[in-house]
Amino acid sequence: MSRKIIGVMLVLLVFGVISWFVMGAWQEEALDSEEARDLVTSHYQGSILEWKEDEERFIATVERDTGVYAITIDRESATVEDVRRLEENAIEKESEAPSETEEEPLRLLTEEEAGINAQEEVAGTIDDIDYEQEGDIPYYLVEIERSDEREATVQIHAINGEVMSITWDD
Repeated sequence: MSRKIIGVMLVLLVFGVISWFVMGAWQEEALDSEEARDLVTSHYQGSILEWKEDEERFIATVERDTGVYAITIDRESATVEDVRRLEENAIEKESEAPSETEEEPLRLLTEEEAGINAQEEVAGTIDDIDYEQEGDIPYYLVEIERSDEREATVQIHAINGEVMSITWDD
């Protein structure tokens, strides 16, 4: 009987070790500092002025054409938790009324602005514009019909206005 107990315990131990390795392999690793910096620079197109990090998050202070922003990224989920404008640049301060608050959320392009950017790449008539977000990347899909009856879908980054992709339907 003791051999059966030892055998069962051995099987349970092997099963436990295998489960531990399998579960550990499925868990995503936390974002490291370099990956977080790459995320900030690729999505927000600015210069990092200051970088802070703790066990839970990264906080980047980024200078862009439109001002200085604080961008908070969750280390575990690798997503942007918060984006706040800390200062406006001098050009915007002259053209806009003074703000009552010191921090503003980052402004997304309007559908009209996204459509204009898309038509700069593909000439034609706008058929449809949809706002979407994949992870922490907001974008517009702008469908454009051309006079040669081809249709293109232009993906426009909703923050910086850059063309992310163009897909043609024949």
